[in-house]
Amino acid sequence: MSTGKQLRDRGFAEVTAADRAVHRNVGERIKAAIDQLLAEGGEWTAEDVRARLPEGVEPHSPNLLGAIIGNYASRGLIRRVDLRTSRRPSRHAAEIKVWAGTRGDEERVA
Repeated sequence: MSTGKQLRDRGFAEVTAADRAVHRNVGERIKAAIDQLLAEGGEWTAEDVRARLPEGVEPHSPNLLGAIIGNYASRGLIRRVDLRTSRRPSRHAAEIKVWAGTRGDEERVA
C-alpha cells in the first residue's frame, strides 16, 4: 500500500517524465522561470511563472506546473505565504497560492 507522500512523488515523476518523453521540455522552462523569480526575490504565483513562458508554450498536462511548484515546496525551497484570486478567466476567480523563497539567496537544487 502506498502512502500519500509516495503517491505524490510517483505522480510528480510520471508527469515530469511525460514532459521529457515527447519533444516538449516545458518543465525545464518552468524551472528556469521559477529560478528567475526566486533570484529576483519577492512573492509570486503560478500565473507569474506562466507569464514568463514563451508565447505558445504550454505544458503537456495541466498538472505539470503544479507538480514542479509542489516539488520546490516539498524540497523546502519555497513556502506558501498567501492566497490570491486568480486573474486568468479560465480559473473562474479561484484562489491560488502565493509563493516566496525560503532563503535570501535562492538557488535551485536540481
